[in-house]
Amino acid sequence: MKQARISGISIREVNLQRKFLYAIIFGGIVLTILMLFTIETFVKGDQDLMEIVFISAAVLSLTPAVLKLSHLNSLLKSK
Repeated sequence: MKQARISGISIREVNLQRKFLYAIIFGGIVLTILMLFTIETFVKGDQDLMEIVFISAAVLSLTPAVLKLSHLNSLLKSK
């Protein structure tokens, strides 16, 4: 039985990569929420600036995973 392949990668490997990326994104969001809770609880100084910097850093660090996930989803939709 011939395996379906998308640009050199089997569909099974693409699905595995998708699950891994979903786990990375979900874990990153949970970690961001926990860190924001920690900032709110323990930091008494200039929280507003710290929250803005932390949220922007979290979004920028998760952006490559989201872009790769959208690319994999478009590959699967094309087949």
